[in-house]
Amino acid sequence: MHTWSIAYSSSPALLRRHRTVEVSNTEALLDIAREHTNLPLEVEDYTDQVDIFTRGSDERKRKLVTFFYEGRSPEHVFVYGTLKRGYWNSRLMAKCGGEFVTTATTVDPFFLKDGGFPYAFKNADQRLYPVSGEVWRINPQVLKRLDQLEGVPTHYQRLVVRVVAKNAELDAYMYVVTDRQGHGHACPVNAEGNYEWNSPDRRESPWSQSA
Repeated sequence: MHTWSIAYSSSPALLRRHRTVEVSNTEALLDIAREHTNLPLEVEDYTDQVDIFTRGSDERKRKLVTFFYEGRSPEHVFVYGTLKRGYWNSRLMAKCGGEFVTTATTVDPFFLKDGGFPYAFKNADQRLYPVSGEVWRINPQVLKRLDQLEGVPTHYQRLVVRVVAKNAELDAYMYVVTDRQGHGHACPVNAEGNYEWNSPDRRESPWSQSA
């Protein structure tokens, strides 16, 4: 048996009933999902993460639930917006015990939208590029506080992604969205061909005040 936790669900009933589950295989995760929908299901299995989608009569693919394998929880988080050094939310990282490690880039491409602060979309029909950001070492206190800040799972959802840092790859949590969020525009693509969000008018010293 393996322990999985739910990081996101569009079904409040599923989320309330199954914060963590113990199952032996992916098919058992599908059985749990089937309890909460009559629509056909599709699954994307990333070993440590299983995404289950519904497909309705309009043929649109919608995420129903994301399960994370608890046996391998990353010790890092990849940040690409106001949690980066020099922006106001980075003081939260330092206050809770987070530690900056290095700059990094996602292995997988995303669509990065600027709506005053950035949203990374995992599933989008826009132009997709890797995202530039930073890797921070975290502890459970930091992760809990970040989940609160990012509004998991109703606003952002937390995924496990691969990032490239100093020519090596590692697993890290990343906060992304699956639905379109308000107004905004695509972030610029830097010289390396990656999305990179920078907002000079939103910078402040992360050490100048308490969170």
